[in-house]
Amino acid sequence: MKWTRGALISFDEVSRAVLFALLTGLLAAVIIVVLLSFGVSPHLVFTPGFIVMSWCKKLGLHVPKAVGVLSTVLVYWAIIVAVRFAVVSALSRRSV
Repeated sequence: MKWTRGALISFDEVSRAVLFALLTGLLAAVIIVVLLSFGVSPHLVFTPGFIVMSWCKKLGLHVPKAVGVLSTVLVYWAIIVAVRFAVVSALSRRSV
């Protein structure tokens, strides 16, 4: 299904982007669970969250631990996205 002629992006591109965002978020959560299951220290796994929480504490904000968990998932998500874009870029350069 495509949008009208002259649209900047198609419905397929939008649906792929949404699916990619959801799957990478799920993958980030799975990576965290797997790391914890294999015995990696929680302090090491959630280091990005601890950093964000310490910054908030220095600013005088008292944030719940959920902010640390969310920031950790976002950091892992960003790493997954960066790796995917690097792989796609490398593959596209190789095919040219």
